[in-house]
Amino acid sequence: MKKILRLLAAALCLLPAAALGSVWQGSVEAARTAEVRATADGILERVPLRPGEWVTADTEAAVIRESRVFAPFDGRVNGIRVLEGEEAAGQTVLTVEPVSPYDVYCSVKDAYKTVENTRVSGGQRVWIRCSADGSHRAVGRVTTVDGLDFHVEILGGELFIGESVFVYREGSFKDGDRLGTGTVLESEETGIRATGVILSLRVTEGEEVERGQLLFTLASSDELTARCGAEGWVTEVLVQAGGSAKENDILARVATQMQLSVEAGTADAAALREGTELSYWRADDPHTLHACRVTRVLKDVGSEKLTAVLEPLEEENLPIGLTVYVTDERE
Repeated sequence: MKKILRLLAAALCLLPAAALGSVWQGSVEAARTAEVRATADGILERVPLRPGEWVTADTEAAVIRESRVFAPFDGRVNGIRVLEGEEAAGQTVLTVEPVSPYDVYCSVKDAYKTVENTRVSGGQRVWIRCSADGSHRAVGRVTTVDGLDFHVEILGGELFIGESVFVYREGSFKDGDRLGTGTVLESEETGIRATGVILSLRVTEGEEVERGQLLFTLASSDELTARCGAEGWVTEVLVQAGGSAKENDILARVATQMQLSVEAGTADAAALREGTELSYWRADDPHTLHACRVTRVLKDVGSEKLTAVLEPLEEENLPIGLTVYVTDERE
């Protein structure tokens, strides 16, 4: 809701010295994040990262010891080529055949523009229908997320190889729930490679396995250190010491670029148009105005509210979660 705050600086000590017009309260959030990934399969011996701390590219993210290897998807073990006690030198230890004949490679570029639809996470259940006439439908699970792209493992339904599809958050297939678009590809048998002495095989020939199930462990005497690789604020840590990780698993996320997010009513749409330059002040420094620009406006279906996303034009490295106040008047 639009609030008019005038002549309150002396009384409340909240507003900058300049006279202000409309004011919207918001907060600092991540505009762009970098993913900190595991450098090998193994046990996480140490994870020193904490959410909210500032890190550099060289900051230690995790130390990995003994390696454990897990099934990348639901499937069936087809061939075991390296036995317990034998050494694997980068070759295939065993193969896994997917249960589903389909793989779907997707992108959020064509998602319906709401805040909720911009957030896709691993393990999330999704619904799929073909973009031609909607007659082919399936249910799936997000297995990996890489920037704007994500991969879906099909759990049930019927699709055609090569067809284009829409991906949704809910099985009602409403436009407002659309997470993006994708292409259906044929699943392929995957060879699970490793380097080191196989300590234990946890599956047998022909056994059906679930995604994330332990396949085998192997000795790893080397201490491997994963580093952040980017400078910024740690927004989340997804693992903990004593747990396990696969090579390239996401260990944490680091915000490398900040943005401001404010909620308003649809009556404020004219003042919060994309490209409009506004001002803001920090809750911890109410007497200094800084410039910002509206980059996106997101409207939730059936709601009288909108969310405006703004780019700071002066300050860098704003703390995540800091309260800010955005105004349509400048000094």
